[in-house]
Amino acid sequence: MENQQLNYLKTMQIIFSALLTGQALAMIIFYVFLSRPPKDDYSMDIVEIVLPLVMISTTVLGYFLFNMRRKTWVEETNLDTKKGVYRTASIVKWAMFEGTTLLALACYLIFSKDLYLFVAIVFMAHFTIHFPSRERVVRELETDIID
Repeated sequence: MENQQLNYLKTMQIIFSALLTGQALAMIIFYVFLSRPPKDDYSMDIVEIVLPLVMISTTVLGYFLFNMRRKTWVEETNLDTKKGVYRTASIVKWAMFEGTTLLALACYLIFSKDLYLFVAIVFMAHFTIHFPSRERVVRELETDIID
């Protein structure tokens, strides 16, 4: 039983770590290896307004979708089904957060503004606080048994 619990947590942690590593690698590649385009005088004001709104929207959408699925696993009595729904909801939430970070990095690459790199770092830090520790999983699943 303890081994199953470790496997469930380990699987979630591996998925989370893979998503985080992808963000970190993208940031390193964008910052270090790709040449940044020269700064032109052209203005992309509408894009620079819309993209931050999209970043904020995807973050809010990640929380919204996660909380919508929460109702499903809270009402579920079968532990395996509960864990499956939780895992799926977590992966969707993490993917939304990862997409926000990657979008900020793309903006950094396109516009050559360090502000977007800072935003990507902030969103990546936000992503890391959602690491699926045992305590977090137990609290969010609302059960002491996660085997």
